[in-house]
Amino acid sequence: INEARELDEEHPRAKLQHAILLFHTPSTFGGGPAAALPLLLAARRDLDPKNQPDSSGPSWGWLDASAWVGQTLAELDRPDEARQVYEETLAREPEMAWIRYQLLPALSAN
Repeated sequence: INEARELDEEHPRAKLQHAILLFHTPSTFGGGPAAALPLLLAARRDLDPKNQPDSSGPSWGWLDASAWVGQTLAELDRPDEARQVYEETLAREPEMAWIRYQLLPALSAN
């Protein structure tokens, strides 16, 4: 991840992977969900196919970024926002199994 960020710190896939690493890093070491959320939101925005000027953009991580944004919001006790992200994602990609069958039901169970 560090090498990718050195090559292009603004690349959305590098942001996404760095954010996932931060999510799993304890807050005492500068990580945690709150530290990860801004990078996840930026990665989701940058990976959104709707924001690509043409089909050559790096949009193939948008679904993963969406799932991680939702998980992070849920972890931060913001379930309504997490649900909104999940529902927006499923409206565009109804077959996203991770969200449909695992993340959204888990959110509803809490």
